[in-house]
Amino acid sequence: MRELLQCAARLKAEGRLDHVVVFTAASDKTGWVAFLVDLLQDYAGVPKGTIEHVVTREHVTAFDPLTGQTLKDLRLVCDDTSNLVMVDDKPQYVHHGRVIAVPPYEQHCPIEALVEKIPCSADGLATAREALREDQILHRPSARD
Repeated sequence: MRELLQCAARLKAEGRLDHVVVFTAASDKTGWVAFLVDLLQDYAGVPKGTIEHVVTREHVTAFDPLTGQTLKDLRLVCDDTSNLVMVDDKPQYVHHGRVIAVPPYEQHCPIEALVEKIPCSADGLATAREALREDQILHRPSARD
């Protein structure tokens, strides 16, 4: 992720890339996605605003009726998707654009201690704690991880 964002920032600076957008099936009701986007930019050492737009579950209107998976319609990013490329671990749910498939990351990583050490405001820490709690309810970590 670090290398991808650094390359994207460089290509934007050279005028060879127009936009970097995060499109996620995750919800940003608690501000968790926006929080992660800020952390990713810090982690990669790229300027704030390198990722200039975020499309979340709240923007999506289509879901796969059999699986409930979010259908990522790339027309939510731009009308002309001919030059748009998506990198995704579930390419079968990406519509109206090109997608580079990557394997899903499925290993559970306990992050409670990491969340407690995040250098952020009290509100940011409260957001991170709540998002972690909600995630643990939804995706109960396996005891074997």
